[in-house]
Amino acid sequence: MFRSLKAKLLFFFLLLSIAPLVAVTYYSVEVFRGKLEENAKRESMALLETTALALDQWLNEKVERLRALSEWEDVKALSPERTLPVLKTLAAADPQAEMYFFAHEDGTAWTTLDSQANISDREYFKKARETGKPQVSDMVVSKSTGKRIIVIAYPITTGGQFRGIIAMTADAKTLSHLVASVKLGKSGYGFLVDSKGYVIAHP
Repeated sequence: MFRSLKAKLLFFFLLLSIAPLVAVTYYSVEVFRGKLEENAKRESMALLETTALALDQWLNEKVERLRALSEWEDVKALSPERTLPVLKTLAAADPQAEMYFFAHEDGTAWTTLDSQANISDREYFKKARETGKPQVSDMVVSKSTGKRIIVIAYPITTGGQFRGIIAMTADAKTLSHLVASVKLGKSGYGFLVDSKGYVIAHP
């Protein structure tokens, strides 16, 4: 009986001594977990912001190139004979471009891949015509290649009158390379979505 009582008392005091240790351990684990999550979120945001800045810079460089081109007389001519040779030279020197093209005000387009299409139904073309400002499209299916692409377009105007656009396209593979540097932990990655929330590029 005394032995049983002694064992019970020993067990009781053991519980009393372990309980604070368990509580402290649990608190420490929760604090550590919280700090890990906080650090992970902070690092993720930093990586995403860096990638967003890199993408903005890339787009701005392409728009600036098109703007400079829009001042060339051969480009402003918007003719296959004069404009296409200039765009083909540019396309050959730009590994990130799927193609370059120009289009008249009615949407008839000529590409550096020697194909023709009508893009009057494309949203980026409509907005360039309406606003007179550069446009970057959501992901669309190319009428020339059937690939998923984005289009960076720059309007050509004369005396404020819209005459057409010059543009370049980049495919999903090129965009994926741009976001490939985003690493979240060991297996996570960054991805790019368009204005509708559709994923358009990921590593």
